[in-house]
Amino acid sequence: AFDRHEMTMKCFTFDLPDGSEKTICPALGVPEEQARYALAVADASLAAAQARLDAVQAGADAEHVRAAPAPGATASLRPVEGGDTILIEVPPGRKAGVVPDLAPGQYYLSAELPGYVPLRNRKIEIPRGADHLDVPIVGKPGSLRLVPGTPHVHVRIERVHRKWWEPAYLVEDVSVGTGPRKVSGVASGELAITVTREGFRPSEGLTVLLPAGKEDHEVQLPVLEPLLGTLEVHAPPGADVTVRYEFGGTFEGRVPAGGVLTDRVRVGTHVLEIRHPEYRLYKDRVTVAEGRKTLVRNLPLKPKEGGLVVHGPPNGTLFLMDPSGRETVRMGTTDPGGTGRLSNLPPGRYLLRLKTADGRTIEKAVTVPPGRNEAVDLNR
Repeated sequence: AFDRHEMTMKCFTFDLPDGSEKTICPALGVPEEQARYALAVADASLAAAQARLDAVQAGADAEHVRAAPAPGATASLRPVEGGDTILIEVPPGRKAGVVPDLAPGQYYLSAELPGYVPLRNRKIEIPRGADHLDVPIVGKPGSLRLVPGTPHVHVRIERVHRKWWEPAYLVEDVSVGTGPRKVSGVASGELAITVTREGFRPSEGLTVLLPAGKEDHEVQLPVLEPLLGTLEVHAPPGADVTVRYEFGGTFEGRVPAGGVLTDRVRVGTHVLEIRHPEYRLYKDRVTVAEGRKTLVRNLPLKPKEGGLVVHGPPNGTLFLMDPSGRETVRMGTTDPGGTGRLSNLPPGRYLLRLKTADGRTIEKAVTVPPGRNEAVDLNR
């Protein structure tokens, strides 16, 4: 069964529990991987290491396997092809116990520990030369009830310190909106929780101890600190500026007499709204970066339409014309009381002409203001 072509003499030095060293040089013809097995059992005793080396050199089938269940766990091996169940015992103060004279083959592995998920009849293969057997069991999962401090966040849950007998780190990635969220099937133990959201500083240092099998363990997530940038808006004095943040929240300000509003707002892409009595609502998206100034200027604001309320002779015909009087822009009439209205007019200068019922013509230069009606008296 051995590779007779490997004829190099190899010696191995072992650290013994009492602090001393022992050097063993196996006989010629023993493969290195077989002889090196003694490393796994050297911490038990020099006698056990020598017995293992003798078994390898003799070509025996029996294996001395170190099994490592969790401390306090009850673990056992049962041959698949039938036979007595082998109990795995760990001496006090040790991480593993030696299962002597274990023949290679297939076994059913079982383990139990209070507060952990039982491992029942897992089929495993113990090959020739095996020296170590892990017995992986995990704590009974529980559930977390995540209560957001800041809405619409991403939460990452990681196990902090994995026990040496447990499987690899478990990770949960979930999103939490405006209300609490339950996360089921979370591995028990000490958990690290990281909360993130675009435009906010991530949380740090939040750890939670989830007892095995605990359900609805409430975790209050922290309020995240928003990242800020500078927004500078150039708009007509008196304009109201509103920045609507994604997922709620607003910034509101008013442009001062100088026509420039400068303030700190959250980082991210937001909706910008500008309102002014004389202009139509302006709406656009603006992106603010951390530590930088975002300029908003040269806005294509459109003036609001205005109107004229005309007081003159009754039952007359109104002609609103361009300032030169050559082109008619709008027509209307005065009622029996002498009042006429011209609405939805672009702001600017016009020539207003009124033809009375008796054929007279009255003209007057007028100005239509943005966003309101102007009264015009043609009776004088």
